[in-house]
Amino acid sequence: MPRKKRHHPDFPATVTTAGDAAATAMEGLSDAQAAVMLDEHRADAAAPQPEPTVQEPGPSSPKWADRFKPIASYPQEGVRVLEAKDHSAAGIAFADDQPPSRDEKDAMQAEGVRYAERVKAWTAPGTPEGRTAVQRLAGEIAGERRDSKARGGW
Repeated sequence: MPRKKRHHPDFPATVTTAGDAAATAMEGLSDAQAAVMLDEHRADAAAPQPEPTVQEPGPSSPKWADRFKPIASYPQEGVRVLEAKDHSAAGIAFADDQPPSRDEKDAMQAEGVRYAERVKAWTAPGTPEGRTAVQRLAGEIAGERRDSKARGGW
């Protein structure tokens, strides 16, 4: 069952259209003034409107980019040290083509660094100890990878 419309005594029950509003605005104007207003209105309506800009999608960013910021990077070794923007966590992110080895995973887990599936990074609490452990581990992992490359492995 449709609801009844209630009318407030201070507001008229009729709806004013744009044409009615223009006619009301032009009452009391001379014909010349009304003609000038109509010409201006037509000119504004006929003016070319700016084209909407379409932003091209950029390269896909890693999952951790919206919550973490990089604080150190070892690009040749595929290792980045991260810190949460709210300083609640620190972490290590690996390049897609250079995931951590089993030994590297074991070393991180021994230090209390856990893999966060949601951000695709290994994270530790943002305590001073957690940040220190993450930075030390990232440096050790990058050093081992660098040495391994120099020996001809990896």
